[in-house]
Amino acid sequence: MQCIMNGRNKTVTLSTVIMLARGFGMTLCEFLDHEIFRSEDL
Repeated sequence: MQCIMNGRNKTVTLSTVIMLARGFGMTLCEFLDHEIFRSEDL
């Protein structure tokens, strides 16, 4: 996680996204249902 936060890692695995969602007390669907993931810049 530290590598993602400080910009050394530019890729993220699904397992990392799942851990982030759990860390925020959210389901994966709730985590991904954010406007940032609807951006044209993805």
